[in-house]
Amino acid sequence: MKNILVLLAVLTVLASSSFAQGLGFKGIGCGAGYTSVSVSGSDGSETLPGFAFSAHVNLGNIIDNLSIYPEVQYFTTSKDFTDPSVPNTTATWKLNDFAININAHYDFPTGGSVAPYIGAGVGYNMLSTDFTITGDYISGSVSGTDSKFGINLEAGANFNVGSSVMIFVEPRYVLLSDLNHLIVKAGVTYSL
Repeated sequence: MKNILVLLAVLTVLASSSFAQGLGFKGIGCGAGYTSVSVSGSDGSETLPGFAFSAHVNLGNIIDNLSIYPEVQYFTTSKDFTDPSVPNTTATWKLNDFAININAHYDFPTGGSVAPYIGAGVGYNMLSTDFTITGDYISGSVSGTDSKFGINLEAGANFNVGSSVMIFVEPRYVLLSDLNHLIVKAGVTYSL
């Protein structure tokens, strides 16, 4: 909980200093997409598919073509297990991640309606996991939580489709210790 409060305090200071430098809320948006989570354990690693959702704010440029995007993001993935030697028994492992991110994007000036960018950022990831087993002879569940800092590496493009609307497409790779993941999402940003 202390880590969340520290991160929120840092975001507040960044937003306050942005306003002091003439920056402010330039846009607000959301996105959704596919995630591919690489889960590492003692018996190797496996890649699991899932879904991601996000909401962001464009705080504007801190210098030419370099903008700040605070964001909240959620993804979920799961895996079902069955064993033919144990009839009528299933198990499900589920992973959820709620992240508070702050990313910087460098926008390549093209002068057209398509603006590619690259970016990087840091995030505080609040992870929860649940393992549930159901069967004729056994049933129950175990859950746990953990928090980790991650590094976001991203690239994408903004497509100007109206006077105050941009659509974006963005692949992002998140370095998160034993839960590295790729997110490919699309969304919309409304200029304020």
